[in-house]
Amino acid sequence: MGNRALAKQQAQAALALSNARDVAGMSAIALGRAGDSAQANWLAADLGKRFPEDTIAQLNYLPMIHAAAALRGSDTGKACVVANELIGALAHLQLGRAYALSGDTTKAKAAYQDFFALWKDADPDIPILKQAKAEYVKLQ
Repeated sequence: MGNRALAKQQAQAALALSNARDVAGMSAIALGRAGDSAQANWLAADLGKRFPEDTIAQLNYLPMIHAAAALRGSDTGKACVVANELIGALAHLQLGRAYALSGDTTKAKAAYQDFFALWKDADPDIPILKQAKAEYVKLQ
């Protein structure tokens, strides 16, 4: 947290010991956050090639690596990759619930609608989705 030189040193030390998926992924994130976007992006490309069908590599590490590198670069807008994570969609739901509790039904409805838009293709029998729909109906 804030010590870029130490982060780079530790990431390099970890990579010297292993290039396993998790070591490479976490090291690349650290390197990206520490400002070494070139090596972070190289590691991301390598992970993508070595683990083309690995869910953790493709849907967790690679977006986080690219976001970490983008945060240190000039295109911080690319750092917003939480949409592909479950927590990103659930954040909209929780925000809607918070607005509903505070009495701001306009903002609550908008947050619920954002959640529903993200989950438009989800299985309609998922309990949290069913619960969210019931909560939304009560806002009307």
